[in-house]
Amino acid sequence: MNASHNLHVSAGSSIGLTLSTKESAFLATVEAVCGAGKTYAYCQHVNLDPASKYIVAAKTEVLCAEIIKKLPDAVLISTEGLNLRKKKVQGAVTTELLKAVKSGGQRVIVCCHRALELLSMRLHHDDDLRLALFDYQVIIDEAPSAKTGYKDEFDLTLIDQTPWLKSTTIIDGKLYGTDIQALRNALRAGDSRSSGFIVALINGDRIHVTRLANNHVFLKCSARSDIYTLCKLYGEKKVWLFAANAKNSAFVKGGLRNGHFADVAPCEVIQLDPNRNKHHNTSRVNIGILTNKKASITQHGKHLEQIQKLVKQQLDVIGHPFIWTCNSDFEASYDGLFVGMGGEQVPYMAEGVNSYLHHDVAVFLGCVNMRDSEKDDYGTPEDVEDFERDRTQGACYQFVARTCIRVQDDAEALNRPCWFFVLDAEQATYLKENFFPDANIMDFEPVQIESKALGEGQAQKGERTRSQVYAAADAVKATGKKVTAKAVAEWLSEQGETVSQPTVSRFLAEWKKQA
Repeated sequence: MNASHNLHVSAGSSIGLTLSTKESAFLATVEAVCGAGKTYAYCQHVNLDPASKYIVAAKTEVLCAEIIKKLPDAVLISTEGLNLRKKKVQGAVTTELLKAVKSGGQRVIVCCHRALELLSMRLHHDDDLRLALFDYQVIIDEAPSAKTGYKDEFDLTLIDQTPWLKSTTIIDGKLYGTDIQALRNALRAGDSRSSGFIVALINGDRIHVTRLANNHVFLKCSARSDIYTLCKLYGEKKVWLFAANAKNSAFVKGGLRNGHFADVAPCEVIQLDPNRNKHHNTSRVNIGILTNKKASITQHGKHLEQIQKLVKQQLDVIGHPFIWTCNSDFEASYDGLFVGMGGEQVPYMAEGVNSYLHHDVAVFLGCVNMRDSEKDDYGTPEDVEDFERDRTQGACYQFVARTCIRVQDDAEALNRPCWFFVLDAEQATYLKENFFPDANIMDFEPVQIESKALGEGQAQKGERTRSQVYAAADAVKATGKKVTAKAVAEWLSEQGETVSQPTVSRFLAEWKKQA
């Protein structure tokens, strides 16, 4: 799997597809605060370059609808109201995109990120698409999110029904491809049930394997993005990402960590006005911190009434209309609280929502907490924490930027005080350090979320578990095997000890730092 491969397309040309972690994939970035004019800049570039073809992908359908208005030559592949979790719907969207790209008659195509991912999955086996796509420059508006992967159970006694499994091998609980061309052929054969796993194998993503009874296996792959395929298709500067703090997004950091990008650098073609690419008069921004601990859905739920009481007190003092958002777990509770207070709910993913520029108060009550079932698939505990933090902070900034702080060309708006309420100090620090350097942290007492005190017996048990994990890690290392959470957990199980894999992961991270 460390070699580069060439696919011969039907026109007789050859396009290289590198499959190793050392490919020359390149991503060009444009760092742009909300309101800097990034959409205007790339739309103007596209309109002034009629000899070139472009695909423009945005995170939301709302943003796609705004972009299409600025591109008179463009066609919109809409997914508005469609359930993209259904295979049949995915196939219909992919077909529309394929027609638009392969026809050669569409100079500019606008679609959402998910549609672009569906198109990317075809690149591994559709040679005509690869050749047609070579003519397109890809512009991605806002950093794509890592999406939930795939889970499925397979019966190895019926392997003829899933012949692609014959081209794989299992090493340390992970599935790897042994014959890339055979996997591409399996994609071409149209095995829709397995297409996600096959693409993940070709991309080199993590696929975890659990052996079950009766010769069955359970496969699971999470936190991945098929858009990476576009970036490493030709090894040229053909994919541009426009995003606030792009280099620190989960998409870019994950791509670098997992070898999808060999280089990420500022875009050389489109430059934004540096005077517009910052928020002005940020001393007018006041940031309120609602809790004294890092936000989590669990702690939010436990202290919901206290947080509601505090935010209501602060909003009553300010007395302005406001926008708010929160995790779906608490929507009903906050909706009931904010009725009659002048609050308007805004989608958690707020990109493209620009109808709240007259507001100067925003209440962000959200955080990203990955499910335990996904954490081991994503990587180390540090990787998971990094992912959760980046997703939360990105959503927080995009949300508060729906207010008048976004406006660049109105004297009254540029001097209007703003109040942004967030759940924890980490979110507040991110906003202040990256976008609002002169912001004031409001002086009020946050809700106290105290750490749970451990009893003597619990503390002893924690130390015992740590010692067990350390000893198991040393034992696994001595065998010459790779020290993974799964390998350590299995070794402990063989010794008659039961320790959950997330707990093993936590203590193993400590062990690796000391090793």
